[in-house]
Amino acid sequence: MTETEKKLKRPAALKYLQDEGWEVAKTKFYDDIKKGLVSLQPDKTLRQQDLTNYARANLKRKAGAESGEAIAKDQGEKLHEEILKIRAQRENSQFDLAVKQKKFLPKADFAREMAARARVLDTYQAHYFRSNASKLIALVGGDLKKIDSFIEAIDKARKESLSRFATLDQFQVMILEGGPDDE
Repeated sequence: MTETEKKLKRPAALKYLQDEGWEVAKTKFYDDIKKGLVSLQPDKTLRQQDLTNYARANLKRKAGAESGEAIAKDQGEKLHEEILKIRAQRENSQFDLAVKQKKFLPKADFAREMAARARVLDTYQAHYFRSNASKLIALVGGDLKKIDSFIEAIDKARKESLSRFATLDQFQVMILEGGPDDE
């Protein structure tokens, strides 16, 4: 027998209604049964579902009283909020742990890293063009009709340098004394 099919005798039915927060006196309840406002079963019992329907249609709630359904709904909402709170705390803890494990790079460090990588790329490309200038000029022999070959060679060198730059996990910058800047 489910909760809604549960059958109660008259005194238990009255107590059920009062416990659920409905304002009802014994005399009024018994009179309403005689008037047929509550469905009486052949065995002279009352079903909980019929009592709930009767109460909603004919009775008032006691001041400050909540029904079992309202309490259950409120408890469900509180439980849901608690679950959300626990999830947020877990996410914060996981983030804090990741920070402690140095899985994130501070913005200032990231900016320095990117600036250093940009300098490495710039230096590599400048070195390539300075050291290969004669080869590039010889490639086209000063002939403007061969400009496509020249552009192709430059694009190849550019793509190669970008590819190296993108795959470098670490890089070294060597500073040589007596270079062209020291003159």
